Amino acid sequence: MIQKYGNDEFKATYQITKELTKNKRVLFILKNMKYSNIKNVLKGADDELKICAYSDYRVGPYGYISLSDRFKDLDERYSNFYKKHKDGKEINAAYFELEKDLQKETAVDLLKLPTEQLENQTPSLKTFALH
Repeated sequence: MIQKYGNDEFKATYQITKELTKNKRVLFILKNMKYSNIKNVLKGADDELKICAYSDYRVGPYGYISLSDRFKDLDERYSNFYKKHKDGKEINAAYFELEKDLQKETAVDLLKLPTEQLENQTPSLKTFALH
């Protein structure tokens, strides 16, 4: 896999997705939802892109977590994560701003969404058929 796609997680995901679909909208969202682009996402009016970017940062290696926990996780797992992103504090602040904006659009309390509620959905997701 590394020989074919390289060791950059984002680039590998994009290349694999490109092999799976030619849908330009899907590829656009995937390409633009990355951490370093969140300030542009926040300024824009693309709700689908905002939801995907936000959702991506609410999931950690072991499930659904808060943004604060996600940023701690990234810092612990990738000790140079914030060195790579010198404006990391601004980017993190943009994610919290995005969370506030998205909260205005849903009745679900994004800060209090219990993990148990999501875990109850997991069995049905495991048997969900992809076509």
